[in-house]
Amino acid sequence: MKQIKDIKEYKREYYQKNKERLNKLHKEWKINNPEKMSEYQKKYENKEEVKPKRKIYKQKWQENNRDKIKGYRQKENYKELNRKLKIEERKKFPEKIKARDIANQKIEITIYKLCERCNIEFAKERHHNNYSKPLDVELLCRKCHKIADKEINMLEVCSN
Repeated sequence: MKQIKDIKEYKREYYQKNKERLNKLHKEWKINNPEKMSEYQKKYENKEEVKPKRKIYKQKWQENNRDKIKGYRQKENYKELNRKLKIEERKKFPEKIKARDIANQKIEITIYKLCERCNIEFAKERHHNNYSKPLDVELLCRKCHKIADKEINMLEVCSN
């Protein structure tokens, strides 16, 4: 037990003495190994214990930076940039946008309609499994919709 404490203490002292050099080496490694970095990040982000921490961090950041968020949204070009992004999305994914528009017009989500997957929460979103069939839609809660989108993304990655 004492050896472990000694090793931890030694590592802590070593890091404090060589902090700048170690940080520099770490940054260089990250730059030289982007594939490994993204792999590590994905593994870290998918850990269940990390998700609540990230959510709390994001909420705190938003609370502490309300002025930044407001300032960004009040910029003159914010609306213009947003509009450009939507136009680009329409050009890039016309079938997706068309299916979404048709579903929004034709399929109404009633107030007390339950999610078609979990049957626990209320459905608030429409999910297309196939954009060529715009009226073939699942009515899902937000959690199930995220899961459904991840499933589709995984299928696309596996098929490529």
